Amino acid sequence: MAKIQISFQDNSDNEDEFRIYRGTATPVTTSDTLIATLTHDGVSWSISGTGTNLEISQGSNNSPSSTGDTYIVLYDENSAGDYYFGVLASNAVGDSAISTSGQVTVTA
Repeated sequence: MAKIQISFQDNSDNEDEFRIYRGTATPVTTSDTLIATLTHDGVSWSISGTGTNLEISQGSNNSPSSTGDTYIVLYDENSAGDYYFGVLASNAVGDSAISTSGQVTVTA
C-alpha cells in the first residue's frame, strides 16, 4: 500500500466541485476512475469517493469563489502499477477540461 498525495491549485472562481480521476495512461479522462469529489457547503469543503482513507487539506480562503488556494488530497492506493491523475472543476454550466499532472508508480 502507498499513501498518494495529489496537490492542485484552484484557478476557478465559480466551481461547485472538483473531481479527481485516476488513470493508467495519459491523458486522464472522465472515463477513468473517479477517486474523489470535493464539494463546498458554503462553510467548508468535504470529500467523498472511492479512494481509501480520503483526506483533504485546503488553503486559507476556504471559499469556492476564491482562486489561488492549493488543495492536497491524500488516499491509500492498494494496487501496484503506474497511475496518472487529473482534476477538473465543475458547476451547473458544465465541466472544465481535465488538467493531467504527474505519474506515480506504486510497487508491491
